[in-house]
Amino acid sequence: EADGCPVDQFRCADGTCINYDLNSGEVTDTNYCINKETTEAYENACPPFQPFRCPGGLCAASSNHCPKTTYGPAADTCPEVEVKLLDGSYMLKTYPVMCSDGSCVDSEAQCPRLHACIDGYVRCGDGSCRSSESLCPSDNTCPSEKPFRCSNGMCAPTIDYCISPVSATGCPCQANQFDADGIYCLEGKEKVKCRSSILGGLCGTSSTTCISSEDDYLRPNGCNFTAPYKCWTGECKVSASACLRDNGCPQGLPSRCGDGSCQINSTMCAGYTAATGAKACGDGTTYDPSVAGNAASCSTYTRCPVSTPYRCADGTCKKYRAFDLAITDSQVLKSALSTDIFPETCEPQLVCPSHKPHRCADYSCAISPDQCPPVFTCSADTPYICPDLSCAANSSACAVTDSCPTSSPILCPDGSCRDNLALCSSEEIAPRCNSAQVSCFDGVCRNSTFECIEYSYLVHSPSQTSMDIPNINANLDVCPTAGNTKMAVCSDGSCVPFALMDLLCPPAPACPASHPHRCPDSECVTDSTQCSVSSLICSGQYQACPDGTCRDACAPFDGCAGNKPYYCPSNAATLQGQCVASSAECSSSSNPSSLAVHPEGFEMGDFTMLVATSRIPPTCTGPNCNRDVPVSTQVFEVGSNDVSHGIAVSSFDLSVRGEIIIPGGAIVSSGQTTFKVEQVSDSQLNEGVNYVHRSRQGDFDSGTFSMEQTVLSPAFKCVASQDPFSLQIQYRARLDNAQLINPEEDKKDICLATIVPASKAWVCVAEFVEERNDQPIVNTTESRLVGKGSGLFQSCLDENGDQLIYAFAHIPAQSSVSESKGNLFYIIQIIVVLCVIGALSLVFGIAWWTNRARQYRIKMKEVQAQNAKVDEQIQDMKMYGGGLGNAGKNEEIDMVANPMVVKFKGLQEQIQEYKEKNWLL
Repeated sequence: EADGCPVDQFRCADGTCINYDLNSGEVTDTNYCINKETTEAYENACPPFQPFRCPGGLCAASSNHCPKTTYGPAADTCPEVEVKLLDGSYMLKTYPVMCSDGSCVDSEAQCPRLHACIDGYVRCGDGSCRSSESLCPSDNTCPSEKPFRCSNGMCAPTIDYCISPVSATGCPCQANQFDADGIYCLEGKEKVKCRSSILGGLCGTSSTTCISSEDDYLRPNGCNFTAPYKCWTGECKVSASACLRDNGCPQGLPSRCGDGSCQINSTMCAGYTAATGAKACGDGTTYDPSVAGNAASCSTYTRCPVSTPYRCADGTCKKYRAFDLAITDSQVLKSALSTDIFPETCEPQLVCPSHKPHRCADYSCAISPDQCPPVFTCSADTPYICPDLSCAANSSACAVTDSCPTSSPILCPDGSCRDNLALCSSEEIAPRCNSAQVSCFDGVCRNSTFECIEYSYLVHSPSQTSMDIPNINANLDVCPTAGNTKMAVCSDGSCVPFALMDLLCPPAPACPASHPHRCPDSECVTDSTQCSVSSLICSGQYQACPDGTCRDACAPFDGCAGNKPYYCPSNAATLQGQCVASSAECSSSSNPSSLAVHPEGFEMGDFTMLVATSRIPPTCTGPNCNRDVPVSTQVFEVGSNDVSHGIAVSSFDLSVRGEIIIPGGAIVSSGQTTFKVEQVSDSQLNEGVNYVHRSRQGDFDSGTFSMEQTVLSPAFKCVASQDPFSLQIQYRARLDNAQLINPEEDKKDICLATIVPASKAWVCVAEFVEERNDQPIVNTTESRLVGKGSGLFQSCLDENGDQLIYAFAHIPAQSSVSESKGNLFYIIQIIVVLCVIGALSLVFGIAWWTNRARQYRIKMKEVQAQNAKVDEQIQDMKMYGGGLGNAGKNEEIDMVANPMVVKFKGLQEQIQEYKEKNWLL
C-alpha cells in the first residue's frame, strides 16, 4: 500500500499499522487508531506506566511530568509548505501546531502519542519503530531547529535534551549521561526539578541548583529581590515595617487628622481641621478646589501621584492601565500606541495568588514547587528564561511584549498575569464605596461619575478651577493628547486612547435599587425631586450624556438614563426591573396581588426575588443578577490545546458567571491566533427587540419582551483571527430565573441568542425549532449545573462583517399545533381563517349558480316560444293537409305523395331533433 502497511491494514498517525475493516462504516480512520477498536491499536495509546498524554502527544506519568522546553517559539513554528487541494490545485499553507515528534497539524488533537518502542524495536529518524536499524529509512523528519530524534519519538536540538522512557521527573539526562544505546539515563544521572518558590520545576543536577539564579527573577508577589515585601498599597518595600498603616499614615505618625495630615496621636490633631470647601484626596489628605492646580497635588488611594495614578503589579506607578495591543487589528494604531502609550503603561508581570504562592520556572503558579512542571534549562551564554520560554542573556534582552505568558494568560488592569479572571477582582486594591457612590480612578468615592470626570479635568488642566460643561467635549477635551494619540475620558475619570474607548472604558454604572433615579448630572438619588439640576443643556454640536458630560457621541452606559431615568423596583408588577420616566409609572403598574414569591424561595445572593404571574416574564432585580455582571475585555492566544477562560466575574461573590471554551484547532490562522472578547453595555443591549412568536403571544401580556426580561446572562462580543471558526466555540454561563422559566420541563424557552445587527431582533443561534430541541437547556439536580446554560456558536460576525452580541435569553419557542397547552389562541386563529375562506367560497358559489340559472331560464323561454310556433304549424297541417290521389276502378293507380304530408313529416323530425339538442326530452 502507499502508506507502507499491508493491504488489510491502516497506518495511524504515530506510524503503527493496525487491522481496519474498511467496510465497517462505524468509525473514521483516525478514530479507529485512537479508540483502540483492535488489539493492535493498543500501541497507539499511552502505556500504563505513562498514562497521561501531554500537549504535543508525549506520554508521561502525570501532568507534572510534561516537560516545558526552552527552545523558543521559532523552534516550534511550522514552515510554510505546499499542499494539494481536492480540485488538484496547490496552495501554500502554514500548519498552526507542531507536535512533539516534529510533525505539523491543524489541531493538537491530531498529534500522535509518543512513547518508547516495544522491546526489540528501535526508533528511526522518521519516527517509526523498526525491528532493526538497517530497516530504517534514511530520511529524518525532525525540523532543522531540533534535528535529533529521541528514543521516545520527540525531536530535540541534541541528545542532551532527550528524556528517558522511564523518567521519574520529566527532566532530561545530565550531559553525556545516556547508556550506550542512547535510550536510558545512567543510574542517578537524570536531572531533577528544583524545589524553589521562584524557579520551581527548573531541571538541574540537584533540587537546589537553581537557587543561585533566583535574584534574576521577580518574586511570586511581583516584587524584586531588593524590595521583596509587598504592602497593602501595592508598593514593594524592604520589609513590612516600611509600609504605611491602613489609614495611609506612616508607622511613626499613626493618627490621621481632620486636615489630612498625620500626627503621633489624636491629641496632637487638635487644631488640624479641614479648610472650608476642601475636598479629599485619595491618600486621605485634602486639596482646595478653588486654587488652580491644587487638584494635581494629590496622591491616589494606592499612594501614587495623581499624574501617574495606577499602581502596577511590580510596585511601580504608571500613567495608564495595562492592556493588550492585540485588542485592535489596526497596525497603524498599534504602532502609535507602542510609541505614545506603552512606555507609560503597566507592564505584564506574573503574580501568584495566596492559594498558589509558589512561582514556577514556566511562569505559572503552584501550591508547592513539586507541582511545577519540569522546565529545561538554558545554555550558559543565554541563561535567562523569558516569559515566552525562550532563552536570553538577561531579562532586558527578552522580547518586549504586552501580553501574558500562555500559562497565566489573563492580563489584569494592574499588569498582573493570572490564570483566573476572578483573581483580578479579588486582589484589586480599591476602597469600598457605599451603594450610591462610584469609585473614581484615583480611589476616591464620589457621588457621581461627573465628579470623577471633573476631577480628572482639573488634574489635567492646572490653570482651571471648574469645568465648563456645555462647551467641553468630554471625548477629547478632558484628557491631554499623548504624542499623536488622542485620548478620551471614561466615566471613572481615567484616560484611554479615544479609538479604544468602547473597549477599555467601563460603562457608566447603573444606579442601585436604593437610589433608582439618575439625575442629568449623573448623580443617583431616590427621586427626581432630589436632583440638584433639572436638565443638562449642551452647546449645539454636543449631546447630554448619562455620565453628566457633553460629548459628540455618548460613551456606553448601564442602567437607566435620558428620558427614562428611573429604575422600577421589584414590586412593580408589569414594569419590574425596567426603565421609565418617573416613579409614578412604576406605582401605576404595581399590583401586589399578582406577585408571588417563588415556592422554593429562589434566593439570589442576599435577596429573595419576586416574580409576576406566568403572563408576565420573570425579571431579575437586585445586586446579584447574572445579566448585570460585566464581561472583561480580554485577548486570548489560542494554542493547540482546548482552553477555558472565564470572561465574567461577579464582584458580589467573585464567582465566574460566564466562560468561553475553545477546542484545539477551532481557530487556525497564518499569523497570531487570537480570540478577543469585548464588554457589552446596557445601552447596547437596549437596542435589541425580542418579538414573541405569534403562537405564544397568548401566553404573555405583551408581544415583546424588554431587555431586562430577555437577557439572562452576561453578554459579550468577540473577534477572532479566523472567522467563521473551524470548530464551534462553547459559551457556558449562569442564568437568571432558571427555576422560573419552564419550571416543570426542559428549558425550551431559553437559548443562546444574538442580536441581528440589521434588524436589531433577538434570535436564537439555533434559530429553528428542531435545532433548539437538539441543544436543550435541561432541568438538573446536579448542583454544579443548576442554573447554568451551555451553547455553541460558529462566528463572531454576521454575513456583512458586523459584530454579533451573544447572551442567553428568554425567547419563547414556537408552539406545535398538536400540543394543547398554550396553543388555544393559535388554533382559534386557524379556525377563523378557515371559516372566512369557507364563507367567501359559499358566496361566490351561490352567485355563480344564480347567474347560470338566469341564463337557462331565458333560453328555456325562447325554446318554449319556438315549440308553440311549431305546434301551430302542425295543427294547420292536420286541418288542411291531403292524402293519396283517387283512381278509377279499372284505371292504374299512380301513387303520388301529397306535398303537405312531406312537409309535415319534416317538421316532426325537426321538432324531435331540437328537443334532444336542448335537453327538453
